[in-house]
Amino acid sequence: MTQKIQKFYRVSEVVQLLGVSQTTVYRMVTEGRLTLVKVGKRASAVPADSLREFMDKASTSANVAQGAEAVRALFQPWPEGELGPTDEPESQYRLGYNTAIEDALDALTAAQSGDKS
Repeated sequence: MTQKIQKFYRVSEVVQLLGVSQTTVYRMVTEGRLTLVKVGKRASAVPADSLREFMDKASTSANVAQGAEAVRALFQPWPEGELGPTDEPESQYRLGYNTAIEDALDALTAAQSGDKS
């Protein structure tokens, strides 16, 4: 029978891998975004599975954010002082204004940030 050996990362390694401070790593643990386990009397470590899951979620969130920004870029206002095709607020955007798209983008952004409102 083969046992899977769990890989662990010291907090200092996680700091380097994620490019964040030690305080931020501990905050992520407190928020439940990373798991920290005791590996001795005075040592703690982050399981590789926890770090991998966090990085996968971060990657997905980054992709959602990039997509949302690309769609938002379509809704750039007309230059300052220049009216759109009509005086109506909806026409003040170069490609029109669709509240359904804006609502979808807001929902994506809220989901990415963890906001449930």
